[in-house]
Amino acid sequence: MSSTVKHRLRRLMRTAKHAVKDYSAAERNVLQATSNDPWPAPSSLLAVVCLSLDDPGVYDPVLMIVLRRLQDRRQMTHIKKSLIVVEYCLRHCRSARFIQDMRVRLHVFRSLTAYRYLLHGQDKGNEVRQAADAIIDLLNDDLRLQTERAVAQRTRVRIQGYGPGCLPYTDADAMIRSHPAHIAFAPSSPSTAPSSSPSGQSSSSSSSSSESATSASEGAAPVQPLAVVPVGP
Repeated sequence: MSSTVKHRLRRLMRTAKHAVKDYSAAERNVLQATSNDPWPAPSSLLAVVCLSLDDPGVYDPVLMIVLRRLQDRRQMTHIKKSLIVVEYCLRHCRSARFIQDMRVRLHVFRSLTAYRYLLHGQDKGNEVRQAADAIIDLLNDDLRLQTERAVAQRTRVRIQGYGPGCLPYTDADAMIRSHPAHIAFAPSSPSTAPSSSPSGQSSSSSSSSSESATSASEGAAPVQPLAVVPVGP
């Protein structure tokens, strides 16, 4: 049986298992992001999991799944992918509650710095140890954590736009000014320099054009200025 067929069968079994256990959509997303599939979770799925941690209604069950995966010592892929989820959410999650919960559970990450996974006599746990070390360093350095969260915030603003719920940072004014809703597009002014013509008819044609434009504008309704809609803080 090929590996592709095995993965498809495993996914079907996983889907059936989730249906039997009646997981919510948020729980299914985090289970998928930390699954045993050999490929990494896409950034779009990580973003969805991160958003679910901003929802108090599903925060606890999502967090419990992440913590359970982190301590599944027999499944290295569960641990490795859960560490990726944690690091992503530390940078992108808008709720400070997740950061505090991870700091309370620093002992979980410290235990993973000594993680070993033997496969055919070789230790394959190096990636887990390095990822756990990186998370510990990030949690212990508040200035670096806030800086990286600010970078993630600016990236999110550049891609999605500035809106309610974004974290306040010192460069918020610059981010607001760069938002498209705050850019007024002024109409381009026509050139005033007359075009030269060897026949000498440029002035007469210009004057006749301006007279006709003036008469047309006198009968037209006045042009209202464009209104710029402000964006909330």
